[in-house]
Amino acid sequence: MFSAMFSLFYLIYNTVYLIDPLLYIDIFIYLKLYFFFCTDQIEGCLGPSTVVLDHSSGFEGLLFVDDDLLGVIGHSNFSSIRATTCVYKGKWVYEVLISSQGLMQIGWCTLNCRFNQEEGVGDTPDSYAYDGNRVRKWNVTTTNYGKVKTACLIDLDEGTITFCLNGQSLGVAFSNIKTGPGVAYFPAISLSFKESVAFNFGSRPLRYPSHFYAYTYRFYVIPPTTDLIKANRLLG
Repeated sequence: MFSAMFSLFYLIYNTVYLIDPLLYIDIFIYLKLYFFFCTDQIEGCLGPSTVVLDHSSGFEGLLFVDDDLLGVIGHSNFSSIRATTCVYKGKWVYEVLISSQGLMQIGWCTLNCRFNQEEGVGDTPDSYAYDGNRVRKWNVTTTNYGKVKTACLIDLDEGTITFCLNGQSLGVAFSNIKTGPGVAYFPAISLSFKESVAFNFGSRPLRYPSHFYAYTYRFYVIPPTTDLIKANRLLG
C-alpha cells in the first residue's frame, strides 16, 4: 500500500517539476506534510511509524520467521526485500543480526531499484550493499571491504554509507551517494537459499550499542524509554 502511494507521489511531483517548478514546491511541501503525519512527524523519514519488512510489494522467495515481519529466510536462489519506511534526510541506522554464513547483500536501495533472481541489493545503480561472506561492498561494481557486519548507517546530509561490526565502524563504504528531491532510501537485503537474518529498526535494544553512532544516528523507531530500561536489565 505505502509503496504504491509513494510511487504515485514520486511520479506526480517529478512530472510537475518539469511543467512548473513553483507548483512543484507546493506539491512537495504537501507530500512532506502527509508523510510526516504517517511517521508520527519524524523529520527525514517517510512511511509507517511501525517499521517492518514490506511483504506486500511483490517480493517472492522469502519466508518470514514470525509475525513481527522482521526476520526472513531465503527460500529461492537469490531473493530481495526492503523495509516499509524510507529516509531522505538526516543520519539513520538499523541493525541486522545474521544467523547464517552464506551469501547475502545488505544495505540500502531507492524505490526505483528492480531486483530479480540474479541481481539484488548493490547490483543496481541506486542501491548499496555489503556482503560479509565474500567481504565485499557492492554498487554495480564491487571491491574488498570489512568483515561480517551488524549495523548499516546512512548519512544523507554528507552523502555517505558506513557499515559496522559489533558496534565498531568499518569505515565509510560509499560516498557521494545520490541525494536530493525525489531520492529516498529503504533498508534492503538480498539473500540466497536458506540464509537467515533478523532486522532491528529500533523496536528493541541494540545488540551491539556503540558510541560511534549512538549520539549522531537515529533509529527508525523511537521505543519507550521505560521499556528499553527494563529490557536492558533483563538482558544483563
